[in-house]
Amino acid sequence: MSDQSKSPTIQFLVGLGLGLLPSGLQMIGVAINLWLGAAILLAAFVFVGRAFWMWERSSRWHVILRVLTVLVALVAYVYLIGGQIMIEYRREHVPLAPPATPEISRPHLESSPSIPELAPKETPRPPQRSAKKTPPAVETIKIVSQEQISSDNPKFPYALKVVVQTNVRIQPVSIVFEFTAPIGEGSVWFGGEEAIMFIKERSGPLVAYPNEFLASFESPAFVPEKAMIITVKSNEPIKASGRFQKVPFSFP
Repeated sequence: MSDQSKSPTIQFLVGLGLGLLPSGLQMIGVAINLWLGAAILLAAFVFVGRAFWMWERSSRWHVILRVLTVLVALVAYVYLIGGQIMIEYRREHVPLAPPATPEISRPHLESSPSIPELAPKETPRPPQRSAKKTPPAVETIKIVSQEQISSDNPKFPYALKVVVQTNVRIQPVSIVFEFTAPIGEGSVWFGGEEAIMFIKERSGPLVAYPNEFLASFESPAFVPEKAMIITVKSNEPIKASGRFQKVPFSFP
């Protein structure tokens, strides 16, 4: 195969690989940002379009016919793929119920009491009672600090960093936090981590309640050893109100 025929084949294979990449990652449970997925699919079309343009047979066509063919393919591609992207966008932005209580605190059941020890028959004496066991810790989530930080988005010049801690392991994570102003965009991270992959994540501001931010992901777990860091940006001064509530986890 000549170098001239190899180039369109390579372009086509690269485009095909990019087109199948989002579906493959979804099958193994890795969530991809909606706009990143759209960019990957657009890049896939560009590579396939270049392969068609460089194809030996199509190169014999008149340039107007080749341009029209590419445009028709682009319209059909945007109609099919864009429709699926809009369906996925609406499904990911289903509003959740607003928080009702300022803090979640659920006690666990205490351990069953031990049977008292009996004294030997040779030396009768009152039965000894075993020491009372300490019940498990009550789940407590609290905002330990919040501070204004610089924003890298001119559209939302006000940015806030909120540090949240827990005293028990929580997994999956699904917590709604309330703020004093509408949220333009936001993100979730963990302190001390340089790189981490979130599995089945759908964190972000709620469509129906723009003052509320949902931190939701199946993995990693929220543990006492590492604080959860929430960064939100707004077009007006913003602070955390101190109100938050755990909600049922769902994905997508």
